[in-house]
Amino acid sequence: MNTKEAENMRKVIGMALVLMLLAAGSVSSAETVRLPESRYAVILPDAMTYDGPTADTAEAFAYISEEMLLTVHFFRYDMSMTDVILDLLGRGGDDIRPVSVNGVDMIAFRYPPEEDGWQAVGYILEDGNAALEILFWYGTQEAADLTKTIMESIEETETV
Repeated sequence: MNTKEAENMRKVIGMALVLMLLAAGSVSSAETVRLPESRYAVILPDAMTYDGPTADTAEAFAYISEEMLLTVHFFRYDMSMTDVILDLLGRGGDDIRPVSVNGVDMIAFRYPPEEDGWQAVGYILEDGNAALEILFWYGTQEAADLTKTIMESIEETETV
């Protein structure tokens, strides 16, 4: 199997997982969400609702689901990926490692668990001269598993 076939296989598996969740009723339906001003998109469960900008700019917004105990924040930084990673280290990020999902290279990281049990996992990827961050906060193992399914749905779409 060559690299292109393997990449296509990962995409098919990611979509199959989302479809299985839909069929099982864990996720009632799904919504494709484009990362801020980028060529990337992920599929979120329909149970997640748009929570508006998380800053004074449309370059940062969130989706939440109190039912699933899951929040996802999307950020766009007009700085290099290296600068974002250095900032991440300053915010306490750890378990930083490179990953590739559906042919999209990115950096995965975690934050130490909060006192209330909530945990965070995030991903940073480059998009031209900007860096994108996807940050998940979750309160259950089921929600943690869903973050992986969401990230397995990432795909490059047409250029913005």
